[in-house]
Amino acid sequence: MSKFDVDFKNKKEVILENDNTHYFTVSEVISNINQQDAFDPNKYFLIKGDIIKTLDDKKNIPNKISFLRMDTDIYKTTKKQLEILYPKLSIGGILHIDDYGLCPGVKKAVNEYFENQNVWLHRADLSCRYLIKEK
Repeated sequence: MSKFDVDFKNKKEVILENDNTHYFTVSEVISNINQQDAFDPNKYFLIKGDIIKTLDDKKNIPNKISFLRMDTDIYKTTKKQLEILYPKLSIGGILHIDDYGLCPGVKKAVNEYFENQNVWLHRADLSCRYLIKEK
């Protein structure tokens, strides 16, 4: 984690040496999905592992994305997701950024990535921002 990230366990902004706060088993993820929707392996493709490492494997990256929901809460992973996945977002596709308004690391990564691009981040609520890709 960077100095811009938040420790939700202790509810304060701190520098953490090792981020072990965001680990979930596959069964926990499926259980979480089942709370919202029945898990259908044809709708969801789960990739087990550290997102920083799994995003480096091209077989895990789709050719095209129509809806990209980002919710990893920290600078490093948000930056990596934008670098790898945003270029795959289709024109007219939606980027949903969770925790932009709550996690300074997320906000910093997003602002850096879009610094020289003419995009408009729409505010959905205190935390969430979204954009519709125009070009």
